[in-house]
Amino acid sequence: MGTNKNARETGTTSRGTEDREVIEELLTETSQVVGPDAELYYFQIQFTDDTQRIDHRKKILSELDNALDIWTTRPEIEEIGSSDLGIGLLIETRIDPKTIGEALDNDCLDAVDYWTIDPDAFELDVATTPKSESEAVTAEFDQLRQRYADGSGGNADNLGSESFEFTEPQSVRFSEDEIGFEELLDETNDKNGTTSEAPAQHHPPESLVGALVAELEDGVAADDNAARLCELLAQKQTSNSVAVRLEHVQSRMDTLTAYIDSLEEFLDEEGTAQQLLEELRADIDGLRDELQTAADEREELRRRVADLETNTPSTDEVETEFAQVKRDVETASTTLQQEIDDLDARVKTMQADLDEQTAWRQQLRAAVTTTDSDGEVSSEQ
Repeated sequence: MGTNKNARETGTTSRGTEDREVIEELLTETSQVVGPDAELYYFQIQFTDDTQRIDHRKKILSELDNALDIWTTRPEIEEIGSSDLGIGLLIETRIDPKTIGEALDNDCLDAVDYWTIDPDAFELDVATTPKSESEAVTAEFDQLRQRYADGSGGNADNLGSESFEFTEPQSVRFSEDEIGFEELLDETNDKNGTTSEAPAQHHPPESLVGALVAELEDGVAADDNAARLCELLAQKQTSNSVAVRLEHVQSRMDTLTAYIDSLEEFLDEEGTAQQLLEELRADIDGLRDELQTAADEREELRRRVADLETNTPSTDEVETEFAQVKRDVETASTTLQQEIDDLDARVKTMQADLDEQTAWRQQLRAAVTTTDSDGEVSSEQ
């Protein structure tokens, strides 16, 4: 597998000019935008000279198209013929091109070369923000919905339709101490004197209740019997209301029992109200002590701040003292400079005197040397 490492920088290869022209032609066929987190590559796939494996070439390229974002190919995958041994592809991907080349390892491939395309060199647009997967799905759904709305994508009624398989209702097995739904209905029908198959009969004339009702409706029943019957019915109604009230009281008693149990548990864990109040008073007393301590500390801080304000000189005093010190320093500096100048003058005077004495000594030595020379000459004569 070969690679063109100079394509991004200079593009100078044995086929650099030709490949650049092919890339430019392929780019003119598409108007896509390069993603900010992806790279654009130009792959040149060279197949072996095997005219019997054209379908195999198309399959490889189709699988590559399904796995990657291929902008365009030359020639098109459907138009590949027996003489098309070199296929050019523009691929946008975040995958390492070497990995793609290794994945294309097949016995029908002769070589796989790739070039990295610089968007600036070819004046390509680069997206500033990546397109999320949800946005892509939303856009695809909007396109599909538009197609169906235009009538070009099929029957809109079929969108979202799925086939469901209905199953027979399953029977539920009750335990031995439970009653089946059918038995409950039968029992209810028996108590009401009716079944689901036979309609209910309203008090036949030969029944006792029917006779009483008939007599009451006809007005032939005695007044005392009618009054007694009303009294009995009132007692029955009263007993029913009392039963309902007892059930209500029993329900409230159950609720009260549950509340008492909860209250007992709370009292066991937290104590009585008196104990809670004592603990609360102790906490309040502790809080008061802490507040008093904090107040004392705050008063001590105030006193210390007042002392600092009293004992610390003001800014004007500090500035005045600083100005006086500055004047003293300047005066001392001037005096010292004068002394240094006087000392320099004295040194120079002493240096001049020293030079004069040195010159005088040299002259004296020269004169003594001359005198000694003249004395020796006279003695020899």
